[in-house]
Amino acid sequence: MAPPASLENVIGGKLKLKTKKTGGSIGKHNSSGNSSSPAAAAAAAAAAGHGKVLSKTLDKKDSRTDAQKRHDAVLANRLAAQAKAAAQKSHKERLLEMNEKLASLTEHNDLPKIGPG
Repeated sequence: MAPPASLENVIGGKLKLKTKKTGGSIGKHNSSGNSSSPAAAAAAAAAAGHGKVLSKTLDKKDSRTDAQKRHDAVLANRLAAQAKAAAQKSHKERLLEMNEKLASLTEHNDLPKIGPG
């Protein structure tokens, strides 16, 4: 069976995207084995025998106030408690609870109309 007349000029295949004239593709490529994180770069420099190590990565000063540190600690504790609570129930149990809750709610269509509106 021949294709319809409106599809005769259609070319199939992958979509060809324009790239820079230097070549290369658009996707993410890590052509060299080096990682881009500063800590890894500092470790690689130290392992290679270079005397200069990035001071920013190794000598981090905590510039937060005591209140900010306490706040972060409370948030971490809350997150741990939430994760622990979520791990108590299985997915099936959570679905059953949600379905029971939804079954107990009234539907908006079941409520009688009140007033002129």
